[in-house]
Amino acid sequence: MQLAKVLTTSFKPNPAGIPVLTVVAEIRKGQNITAEYINPSGEFSTPVLGDVVIVAPRAQTSGGFLAWGYIDAKNHIQADRGVKILTGRDFDGRAQTKLTLTDSDVFLENADAAGIGLIGDEIYFNDGEGSAIEHERLQEALNAYTRNVLIPEFQRVAAGTEPNPSAPYVPSADLPIDIQSAKSDSIKLP
Repeated sequence: MQLAKVLTTSFKPNPAGIPVLTVVAEIRKGQNITAEYINPSGEFSTPVLGDVVIVAPRAQTSGGFLAWGYIDAKNHIQADRGVKILTGRDFDGRAQTKLTLTDSDVFLENADAAGIGLIGDEIYFNDGEGSAIEHERLQEALNAYTRNVLIPEFQRVAAGTEPNPSAPYVPSADLPIDIQSAKSDSIKLP
């Protein structure tokens, strides 16, 4: 077994005709090998140019090499003990989405660090600066706005009592919530 730097990846049919991910990797300067890339069952990801994979010869009867697992050379993300972090990367290897699993919480965020978290049985939105926006407070404000502004106005439009029912609809009031008021003072998201 040894480490090798990924040069290219492609899908090629194996002897059974099933398309498999093939990795061309450099094991030493100027010495490249082609290996079939394998993932754990139920998981699929593709290493990108510059990642480092583990390679090993196949059994003597079939020949060739296998490659698995890769070290993400561009994103040095470190998980605490007991935490699993999965990232979705673009073609150049830059992390675009991140899923963090802890012993009791789940967080999903995009490249701008905005996202959503499930902490216990409460849902929180990340404002992109690590502050938790409480879903319940936000939902209460949206429900009140819908109940007090939108529904009565839609009822007037439907009844034809608006001055010009064919004009584009514009609510008579702005959404009455300041996102700052829904922030949690005690919870910070990763």
